[in-house]
Amino acid sequence: MSSEKILTSDEKFLQVSREVVWDSEAADLRITLFHLATSRSLQLEERLKPFPPGFSPVDDGSLEKLTGILEKVPPLEHLLDGKRPGDIEATDFLHWLLVDNPGPKVSRIDPLDAKEALRNFCWKKREIRPNKIFKIIWSDDNAGERKFQEYAKEFPTKYAFHGSKTCNFHSILNYGLAQHLNKRAAFGEGIYLSTDVSVCIGYSPAVTSWTHSQLSKTISCVALCEYIDHPVYVKTNRGGSNKDIPRNFLIVTNNDIIRVRYLLLYGQPRSKKSSSSGSSLTSWMGNNKATVLIVSYAVILLAVTLVTADNSWWTPYQQMFGKYLKSVLA
Repeated sequence: MSSEKILTSDEKFLQVSREVVWDSEAADLRITLFHLATSRSLQLEERLKPFPPGFSPVDDGSLEKLTGILEKVPPLEHLLDGKRPGDIEATDFLHWLLVDNPGPKVSRIDPLDAKEALRNFCWKKREIRPNKIFKIIWSDDNAGERKFQEYAKEFPTKYAFHGSKTCNFHSILNYGLAQHLNKRAAFGEGIYLSTDVSVCIGYSPAVTSWTHSQLSKTISCVALCEYIDHPVYVKTNRGGSNKDIPRNFLIVTNNDIIRVRYLLLYGQPRSKKSSSSGSSLTSWMGNNKATVLIVSYAVILLAVTLVTADNSWWTPYQQMFGKYLKSVLA
């Protein structure tokens, strides 16, 4: 009878480093979402699922210890440089979250890679375009994915958005959406979706991100979901039925027919410190070429006027300035 191998701290660190190297932004997202889920609020036990072994979300002492470990997690660029966390428990936590966690794979993607899902929605307003997009990839043997694919054999699938407080997305990422956790019931029980992403952004107010996150200073999330267009389990205003439901809303009443496929990340980017004032000036000039051209042209005209002017009040300085200008232009 074989027993599971117990990894050393060095082996765990090596595996964590590989995950960070593979996709540092995806690792950053996982840590950030777990950090936000630890905020003291209602439904904390549900929001913190899955939870690291040896801790309890309903025990204040356990939660405080976990919060302390989170504070010891270093910036991910330190791991990329081969620097280990100063605390063994921080390494254990990162290994659980990034390696052991049986949830889906998360991958930062280019918007073009999601064009099939995004092309049916309007993105003309700049404020509704996400800063980053992450793809959620489930294994084929996942129970929830198998159930979804069974329904997909009989009914078509479509896409719509879901907004929620960012502290909920650690659980949403790992377990998907569940109607029993939904607090909205204005138009009946179920999971609320919308074909208008701006509606969903309103349900995900921006909050301060993880201290060391390079994703953004503040963060809010919207899920882009694939759902089965089932005649019984999906309620809409389509065809004049369910007139109380707004036109761009739909309500899913079966957890098995909806899957989170993408996370759209919104936030305020962190300011990047330049290495010197010279690099900042160069960057500004590169971004304001038209302004630089106009100012340069005005300076040249002024210089030519001053050099060629006769009987000017500045005659004592004319020859000196003219020689300097000629030396520069030579």
